[in-house]
Amino acid sequence: MPLEELSLAARSGQLDAYRSGSRDLAVVCSSGQRSAQAVVRLTKVLGFEKVVNVSGGVQQWVAAGYELETGTLPGGAALARGGGGGCGSGCGCH
Repeated sequence: MPLEELSLAARSGQLDAYRSGSRDLAVVCSSGQRSAQAVVRLTKVLGFEKVVNVSGGVQQWVAAGYELETGTLPGGAALARGGGGGCGSGCGCH
């Protein structure tokens, strides 16, 4: 999901399964920069407990020789498995 939609999604309950810390939440973007911002927002502003940034993002995943599986989730959201989740910002991570 795009970084600018993160706060609304969290406040509307879409991310409640990850809020308590019973499940880890890994945040990924193309390079690791926006996902680092998302980690700060989720933990410091929105009260999430177990959130980690996948440093280097999808670019590092691909550079390491791993493949991506792309597709579309219900509701039309982009998906890239194995290293990313379409951020929607046009960065090329999906």
